[in-house]
Amino acid sequence: DNTHWIVETVRYLLEHTDAPVVVRQHPAERLDVARTTDDYGELLHRHFGVHPRLRFIAAAEPVNSYSLLDQVAGPVGDPGYANPT
Repeated sequence: DNTHWIVETVRYLLEHTDAPVVVRQHPAERLDVARTTDDYGELLHRHFGVHPRLRFIAAAEPVNSYSLLDQVAGPVGDPGYANPT
Protein backbone atom coordinates (compact mmCIF):
# COMPACT_ATOMS: atom_id res chain seq x y z
CA ASP A 1 0.00 0.00 0.00
CA ASN A 2 1.63 3.23 -1.20
CA THR A 3 -0.13 5.41 1.35
CA HIS A 4 1.25 3.45 4.28
CA TRP A 5 4.75 3.50 2.79
CA ILE A 6 4.64 7.25 2.18
CA VAL A 7 3.40 8.06 5.70
CA GLU A 8 5.92 5.80 7.43
CA THR A 9 8.84 7.01 5.31
CA VAL A 10 7.99 10.67 5.96
CA ARG A 11 7.48 9.94 9.66
CA TYR A 12 10.90 8.28 9.86
CA LEU A 13 12.65 11.16 8.07
CA LEU A 14 10.97 13.80 10.22
CA GLU A 15 11.76 11.95 13.46
CA HIS A 16 15.34 10.89 12.65
CA THR A 17 16.76 13.77 10.60
CA ASP A 18 16.81 17.55 10.62
CA ALA A 19 16.51 17.73 6.85
CA PRO A 20 13.59 19.18 4.93
CA VAL A 21 11.35 16.46 3.48
CA VAL A 22 9.91 17.00 0.00
CA VAL A 23 7.31 14.61 -1.37
CA ARG A 24 6.88 14.93 -5.13
CA GLN A 25 3.81 13.28 -6.58
CA HIS A 26 4.72 11.60 -9.86
CA PRO A 27 4.19 14.18 -12.63
CA ALA A 28 2.44 11.58 -14.82
CA GLU A 29 -0.44 11.57 -12.33
CA ARG A 30 -1.65 14.84 -13.86
CA LEU A 31 -2.78 12.71 -16.84
CA ASP A 32 -6.12 10.88 -16.72
CA VAL A 33 -4.52 7.53 -17.60
CA ALA A 34 -2.11 7.71 -14.64
CA ARG A 35 -4.20 9.58 -12.06
CA THR A 36 -4.91 7.78 -8.81
CA THR A 37 -7.74 8.29 -6.37
CA ASP A 38 -5.25 8.84 -3.54
CA ASP A 39 -4.97 12.43 -2.31
CA TYR A 40 -1.38 12.45 -1.08
CA GLY A 41 -1.45 16.09 0.00
CA GLU A 42 -4.47 15.44 2.21
CA LEU A 43 -2.91 12.22 3.48
CA LEU A 44 0.24 14.02 4.59
CA HIS A 45 -1.72 16.89 6.10
CA ARG A 46 -3.89 14.45 8.07
CA HIS A 47 -0.83 12.71 9.54
CA PHE A 48 1.58 15.65 9.96
CA GLY A 49 -0.49 18.82 9.84
CA VAL A 50 1.34 21.91 8.68
CA HIS A 51 4.89 20.77 9.39
CA PRO A 52 7.67 23.33 8.84
CA ARG A 53 10.00 20.74 7.28
CA LEU A 54 7.49 18.94 5.06
CA ARG A 55 6.64 20.09 1.55
CA PHE A 56 4.25 18.26 -0.78
CA ILE A 57 4.49 18.99 -4.49
CA ALA A 58 1.41 17.90 -6.43
CA ALA A 59 1.65 16.39 -9.89
CA ALA A 60 0.08 19.48 -11.48
CA GLU A 61 2.56 21.93 -9.94
CA PRO A 62 5.02 23.35 -12.50
CA VAL A 63 8.11 21.98 -10.77
CA ASN A 64 10.89 20.24 -12.66
CA SER A 65 11.65 17.00 -10.81
CA TYR A 66 15.19 16.89 -12.18
CA SER A 67 15.99 20.34 -10.77
CA LEU A 68 14.78 19.08 -7.38
CA LEU A 69 17.36 16.30 -7.53
CA ASP A 70 20.13 18.90 -7.66
CA GLN A 71 18.91 20.27 -4.32
CA VAL A 72 18.40 17.14 -2.22
CA ALA A 73 20.71 14.91 -0.19
CA GLY A 74 19.21 11.88 -1.87
CA PRO A 75 15.93 10.68 -3.32
CA VAL A 76 13.85 7.98 -1.68
CA GLY A 77 11.71 5.99 -4.08
CA ASP A 78 8.70 3.79 -3.62
CA PRO A 79 9.97 0.20 -3.35
CA GLY A 80 7.30 -0.81 -5.86
CA TYR A 81 8.96 1.29 -8.57
CA ALA A 82 12.42 1.16 -10.09
CA ASN A 83 14.70 3.72 -8.48
CA PRO A 84 17.33 4.85 -11.00
CA THR A 85 19.78 6.05 -8.33
